[in-house]
Amino acid sequence: MAIKRKTLGLGPVGATDGQTAPVARVGVLNLLVLLCVMLASPGTAQTKSVPLLLVNPEQVLARSETGRALVQSIETERAQLIQRATEIARAFETEERALSDLRPTLDRAEFDARADAFDTRVRAAREQQDREGSALARMADQRQRAFFIELSNIYAALLQETGAQAVLDIRTVLLADQSLDVTDLVIERLDQR
Repeated sequence: MAIKRKTLGLGPVGATDGQTAPVARVGVLNLLVLLCVMLASPGTAQTKSVPLLLVNPEQVLARSETGRALVQSIETERAQLIQRATEIARAFETEERALSDLRPTLDRAEFDARADAFDTRVRAAREQQDREGSALARMADQRQRAFFIELSNIYAALLQETGAQAVLDIRTVLLADQSLDVTDLVIERLDQR
């Protein structure tokens, strides 16, 4: 076992036998020499590429003109849909009160017929609102997908330009050099398109 430690340089640095400690020092020296050679090699020393880039897509959406316009258009359409739904609900409430006020003056068959017609209109209006809400959600999803496809094109260009191997969402990275964050550059390029 002592032979393997001496050969591989695996002995503890503070070993008590006089032979293991020098072998460990030789192993460390060999490792340092190897690192120096690797760092001095032309391929390693002259390559300026970064291994990865970081971006915050949420910030791109919130701070870019393109992202703000996307969010604003979706919010505007959503607000209009809510406003229409509120107006329809108020109109139905008014109609329902009027129908309730008429109840004492109508015979049962007449009241039931009017109540059934009212219920049919309310259900149809709710179904229409559901369809409009679903259409809005699909439209928002399509616009967001197009936005993120555009971002992917920018990311691909940055990978090619910098020689990076990946673009990661900065929100999933625990600790990184801030020089790898290209969020501002992505925003700039997105707004130039």
